Amino acid sequence: MIPWRKQPGCILLLLLLPLAAAHSGGINYPAGSRQAGLAFSAITAQSPWATFYNQASLARLEDFRFGVMAERKFGIQSLDAGAFSAAYPFEELGTVAVSFYQLSNGGAYTQQKYGLALSRAFGERLAIGMQFDAFSRSIQEFEQDWHLTGEVGFQFKLDEQLTAGLHVFNPVGVNQEEDFNSLSPPTGTIGVGYEFSDKAELHLATQQNIQHATRFRA
Repeated sequence: MIPWRKQPGCILLLLLLPLAAAHSGGINYPAGSRQAGLAFSAITAQSPWATFYNQASLARLEDFRFGVMAERKFGIQSLDAGAFSAAYPFEELGTVAVSFYQLSNGGAYTQQKYGLALSRAFGERLAIGMQFDAFSRSIQEFEQDWHLTGEVGFQFKLDEQLTAGLHVFNPVGVNQEEDFNSLSPPTGTIGVGYEFSDKAELHLATQQNIQHATRFRA
């Protein structure tokens, strides 16, 4: 039996996790301050944080990029999250990227996501990216639970300023059991981005899966 009375912080975390999941569209966690400022709608933005939104957006990076993030969710001291993402473009292979995300409750409960991505441009308009994901969840005094899945993304430049994107998380529907350790069902996101200038841009996106109503972000 889980010693809930001895872990009040763990109980609080388990109650808040559904809110965090709803914010991110399931277990595919959000990361990056710029993306947060854009309401996590920037699935066409070229950034090392594309490992969390649309891996195809990594294809046109011209040099090494990385990002580090740390936050305290809901202002609660024992509910900390952190993330890291780095991408390097190889001339022949394409852009290779690694990413990591962790949500923890002082060791009583921990969620982690590890990602390895590859993205390539095909001509001037099309880019395709894929990512292998490993998820882990652990509760103190219990065995760590692991799940493997993937993501795939597409990006198409309609003109110099307008770009469209499509991203699918867990496309083969791995581990959709209705329990606490299940992954999100296949989740699709479609979006567009328009660059007015180097300092002004607009992003719109819609997300859908079989468990939630359609979500619009801008």
